[in-house]
Amino acid sequence: MSSNIKNVKIGIISSYGILLLELAAGVLFTPYIIKSLGQSEYGIYSLIGALIASIAVLDFGFGNAVTRYVSQYLAEKKKEMIDRFISLSLYIYTALASIVCLAGTVMYFCFDGIFGNSLSAEELNTAKLLLAVLLFNIFISFYIGAINAYIQAFERFPFINLISFFRIIARLTIVFVLLSSGYKSVSIVIVDTVLNICTGLLYFYFSRKHLNLKIKLKYFNKNLLKEVFSYSIFIFVGNLADMMIWRVGLLIIGATLGSKEVAVFAVGITIISYFQYISGVINSKLFPMVTKMVTNGADKHELTHFAIKIGRLQFYLMGAILSLYYVYGKDFILLWVGSEYVTSWNISFILMFAMIVQTVQYSCVLILRAKKADGIRAFLQLGIFGLGALGGFFLIQDYGVVGMAYGLAIAMIILNWIIVNMIYIHVFKFKFRTYVAKVSPVAVIHFFMITIGIVLKDFLPAASWFAFLMNVTILLSFYILSFWLFGLSRKERKKWKIRAGSLFTGKRKISAGETL
Repeated sequence: MSSNIKNVKIGIISSYGILLLELAAGVLFTPYIIKSLGQSEYGIYSLIGALIASIAVLDFGFGNAVTRYVSQYLAEKKKEMIDRFISLSLYIYTALASIVCLAGTVMYFCFDGIFGNSLSAEELNTAKLLLAVLLFNIFISFYIGAINAYIQAFERFPFINLISFFRIIARLTIVFVLLSSGYKSVSIVIVDTVLNICTGLLYFYFSRKHLNLKIKLKYFNKNLLKEVFSYSIFIFVGNLADMMIWRVGLLIIGATLGSKEVAVFAVGITIISYFQYISGVINSKLFPMVTKMVTNGADKHELTHFAIKIGRLQFYLMGAILSLYYVYGKDFILLWVGSEYVTSWNISFILMFAMIVQTVQYSCVLILRAKKADGIRAFLQLGIFGLGALGGFFLIQDYGVVGMAYGLAIAMIILNWIIVNMIYIHVFKFKFRTYVAKVSPVAVIHFFMITIGIVLKDFLPAASWFAFLMNVTILLSFYILSFWLFGLSRKERKKWKIRAGSLFTGKRKISAGETL
């Protein structure tokens, strides 16, 4: 087994370990944060987080470009070009970080005019203080993101996950102590900023020591700069579209309804962020490999086969999570944060259902990016999601915060279920019918899982944490057994047995295209 393939596999497994830690921290710690801050200040904290994330899209998706180009130069064995590219990226990030600070400063002075009608004077003061601290945080995050992308290009995912592990533990410990001592939301963002600086220093040291990172500040290539921006602009447009889904909704609700409604929507978005993160554990580790496949001339059959393998795996996982959440999600919300947030289940389930196709097919998006052909999808995504946010603005008049979820979900379904598949077929001759025939049968197991869950819930209501965990454990056991007996073919079961035995032994040779 090559060291790169092994790093990817260890990275995926360790990322799931990090995910479990973050889920446990979220389940245990989020209610404590909400209780310590109160619903109003938690809403302000979420609102400013959404605002900062909206400003952060001005990085133009350049972190993705760093991973893409460094991966390409590694495949082509052009070490000198890697050094030049990293040096050029520092100039770019300095310019972009300055633009972000300028945009944030303008927002700071316009804040009262935008949110003055829906927030109290005390809430406005807290929000502006949070905004000032987080602006500095996002400034340094640009440089940290560049080094992180460099490490990802070398597929050193275990190191990144190790740092993430210690960062999560440190954040939980410090924030718990501060909130217990009476400190509020400002203390949380200060802790995040300090940990961000420490993470950046560790990334930089590792890159210099183990990945031979060299920075040549005298190098500046206009032609390379133009090429990089022609690629990054489409990532930027895609990020703007994502902002329409996850951030603009919060900002609209904050400007029209108030901080408590923001808190309800924010809890729903928090659930969705975990859903996204679970799917991204695999997807985020595959981009360097996809880039190398495309660089080495993989044809439509290889790329479709790759998408099918990843799609089936993702559908088994994400479909199971969606099914579990459909049956037990409302019980989880009630036990987790209380009846004030029960509407968060409607918000999160509506959007998770609309997202399922994209999470399963995201390997196709990576192929588009590797081919530098993501422009049409990105601009369509921005336009359609923008209309979805506009539709949500009108729907909240009749449906409250759930109306925003309806508007955004309709936009997702139109784009990701229908339009983008036409783009895949056009760009890399995606064999759509073959893909559907291989991946869609997995849905049968999910419908079976939902049916079993509904029946089980009638006999054992999930009214306490013990009963809830008992229900989930029994249903997951049914699912895993069904997955093994009926979901996998005989060939797939054989491969899973081999992989389970050889994951860390290094005895089995795996081709570049055989990722999982």
